Amino acid sequence: HSPLMDPMLDDFRTALTGLTAHEASVDVVSTLTGTTVRPAGLASPDHWVRHARETVRFADAVRALADAGVRHFLEIGPDAVLTSLIREAVPDATEVVPLLRRDRDEETAAVTALARLHTAGVPVDWPALFAGTGARAVDLPTYPFQHERYWPETADAVPASGGDDGVDAEFWAAVEREDLESLAARLDLDTEILGGVVPALSAWRSRRRARSLSDALRFRETWQPLRTAASGPSGTWLVVLPADGPHTDTAWLDAVTAALGTDTVTVRLGKRPARGELAGELSRLTADGTRFSGVLSLLAGTDATRWTSVPVGLVDTAVLLQALDDAGIRTRVWAVTRGAVAVTPDDPVDPLQAALWGLGRVA
Repeated sequence: HSPLMDPMLDDFRTALTGLTAHEASVDVVSTLTGTTVRPAGLASPDHWVRHARETVRFADAVRALADAGVRHFLEIGPDAVLTSLIREAVPDATEVVPLLRRDRDEETAAVTALARLHTAGVPVDWPALFAGTGARAVDLPTYPFQHERYWPETADAVPASGGDDGVDAEFWAAVEREDLESLAARLDLDTEILGGVVPALSAWRSRRRARSLSDALRFRETWQPLRTAASGPSGTWLVVLPADGPHTDTAWLDAVTAALGTDTVTVRLGKRPARGELAGELSRLTADGTRFSGVLSLLAGTDATRWTSVPVGLVDTAVLLQALDDAGIRTRVWAVTRGAVAVTPDDPVDPLQAALWGLGRVA
């Protein structure tokens, strides 16, 4: 990669000439040119002599891969020498994984690399990995979270008594037991008078305690009105609509799309959109160099369900997110819902919409 290589180049060319070379069967981006090379070019000794002597265009090659849609990088080498350089060249890469590490055994390092790629969405042929080992699939235990708490810690519930002292606690305990004689003596009232009141008080007390406990387990969304005027979105936006049908609110879809107030490209999904087909359609939309400023998903504009009770908008949104990634469209996705959360305490909540809101929190 420098003039220091000159003394060995003739011998290197002679050694390469004695080898039988075959054309590459996959696309290769060469660090000699920083671009894709023709398969036949890799079989030429001259290519590798130049490769040893001339400038290494590593950053150009990595960026060429990213421009071609590559999001996952696997470094095949003795350690993570190039991983950090790839991160610098492609900061938004989904995963950059070294296959081997010098400070751990090869099997552990290689399987760890496969696992990281798998969790990033790269298909891994696990049966091939375990072939001949006698390994077999087993059911997971039914108590994976038995020994460790994964929920965020919440504040202690407000006692149902509202901070009762000992005397009040004794009184409410007697109410819950419906101990008419004790209450009659305490209140200096006849038991017949208390006969109709104490059961009602006991029921009210139980309801209050149950609500207090349930409130302690819930997370709350709070909203504030936007007081300042904001300009509308700029650039070209991709608007994704659900399939036509009796469950689709066409008027609402038209109103939201019109309110976007900018250039839009509209895609309407079919009844059961396939990830591959949708990714192909999205790729065609950007084949001319179009770059979307954002994606507005209105897939919540239908209350149809699939598989008895699963919201169609939820399933189709998951497919949309996958297809956008497959098509290389990496921009923010805004999924509009209606009634997914309560803006005011009296607002009803739609469970179908809430499901999609939940997907948005983790996608």
